[in-house]
Amino acid sequence: MLVYWAIVVGLATLVVALLRRRNRTLTERLAAVIALAIYAFGQLAGDLDRTLDLPDILGLNGAIWTFAALVIAAMLVSRWKVTQSFVAVLGTLLLTTGVLSVVGGGDLISGGTARAATPDALELDAGNTPNVYWFILDGYGRGDVLEDHYGDTRQADFLQALKTRGFSVSSKAFAAYPMTYISVAATLAADYVAMEGDNIHEEDTFENLAQGGGWVLETFRSWGYSYLLWPGDGFNGTSCVGVEDTCLRPHSWVQEPERAILRMTPLASQIELTSPQEHFTRSDPIAVADAVLEVEENSPIFALIHLINPHPPHYQAGPECALQDVPFRLGAIYGVSEYVDSVRCLNSRLLKAVNRIVGSDEDAVIILQGDHGPSWSLAIHTDSLDKWNRRETVIRLGVLSAMRLPGGCAPPDTMSLPNTFRVVFDCLSTDDVPLLQNRTWIANQTPGDLREVDPID
Repeated sequence: MLVYWAIVVGLATLVVALLRRRNRTLTERLAAVIALAIYAFGQLAGDLDRTLDLPDILGLNGAIWTFAALVIAAMLVSRWKVTQSFVAVLGTLLLTTGVLSVVGGGDLISGGTARAATPDALELDAGNTPNVYWFILDGYGRGDVLEDHYGDTRQADFLQALKTRGFSVSSKAFAAYPMTYISVAATLAADYVAMEGDNIHEEDTFENLAQGGGWVLETFRSWGYSYLLWPGDGFNGTSCVGVEDTCLRPHSWVQEPERAILRMTPLASQIELTSPQEHFTRSDPIAVADAVLEVEENSPIFALIHLINPHPPHYQAGPECALQDVPFRLGAIYGVSEYVDSVRCLNSRLLKAVNRIVGSDEDAVIILQGDHGPSWSLAIHTDSLDKWNRRETVIRLGVLSAMRLPGGCAPPDTMSLPNTFRVVFDCLSTDDVPLLQNRTWIANQTPGDLREVDPID
């Protein structure tokens, strides 16, 4: 919220203040048109079909632009005392809203719904406290899905290499939800956090649940684990916000919405504040392994590692996995050849990262999972769930899930992601941890509808 104030309201107010000194009437009329245009953009953003590949700015939350328009309009006609007071009140309200959305978990402000049961506390099996590394690989689809729909990704060789390193691969794993912010929240809650009829349009509610860690983090903490976090580049839901004991790398304040706003300013040429090499490093499993192994903790660790790879933008391509100079844009479409290269290049580095971790920590529990699969089309951005077809559903919801667990433990072959840590806790606890019934939903981001569908087998 403060970033939007500084960039949108702050710059606009400064320009208006300078112009008013020269021609107050003309400036106010011009500003009124600008304010209405901004408001119209905000309203339009919620309804546009993103398959039109419109500029990023049209994908922003309409509330941002509505607030900005009101503030600018009020400042322009501030010849009346009552309007001046309105500006102060509105400013205080916006600032309070931002603070409450962080402190209060977002429910009060967003109006969203995130439901999750709180299971009973679990008793740790004394002495059974391996370090746990959870790699969230954004947009990593299931092996059979990639082979059937994306061609030769050499997945069979990769999955076999994982098995030789002690991993069990669930051949029929799937995400419960098709969007990162709900999928990650559900896995950390070890429960289904949204049902048909719930409001999923406001992402903050689910991102706050993910950042708070839910039942999974509560359980690890009750067992004396330290929480390490490698934040996802450009994604707020796995940001370092102080809940973690160790943030494994600084988190950039320049998220995708901020970049979209910056593109409209004279700073446009400086938007890529980090180079492709730095973006690549932020999603490099080898860099993660090195960072995690350097941390000195006197307790076992739970490391949440969110890598944007193989989600666009795709920074590696070709047989040599050469680094590509491409702009950072999370909304880019999954191109078939680019995605295949991204998966293949990531696989090589994942195996090296696993080797480094296991070489230093032979009892490590390691989880490699996609939060959702790629998109064959953009059904997730359409206004009607009827535009989803079975092919898109299978591609988007079928995910990689490979788990390296203590001896005698193995995940089910068919598994929905919210069962992930139920499987882990069943291995580490003296209690029996029941698995949830496998369920899954299709959804769209606007207007935020959910529909339950048959599990992706």
